[in-house]
Amino acid sequence: MAGIDDLFKNGLGSGLAVAVGVAVLGPIVMPALARGLKPVVKGAIKGGIVAYGWGRESIAEMREYMEDTYAEAQSEMEHGEGVAASVRPRPRGRKSDEATQPT
Repeated sequence: MAGIDDLFKNGLGSGLAVAVGVAVLGPIVMPALARGLKPVVKGAIKGGIVAYGWGRESIAEMREYMEDTYAEAQSEMEHGEGVAASVRPRPRGRKSDEATQPT
């Protein structure tokens, strides 16, 4: 027959003891813990609001920059300045030849 010692050896007894302790002390400890953590939670929420506003402002600035750049590119294309005028050809060369030559 299983005794109380066997319950504690398996870990079931200590689990039950913790559960009973939480059930008894929970209603006493939780309100005090909540009062203590309220300023921390409020600070985190305020930080989130500030970060959201900062991100929203940054995205608006990035969108404005992209719209301006698009309008400039479109204007250049309408005035006869095509893509070829703004792109320089790359010099042709083999990197492997340059790497094998002694310096």
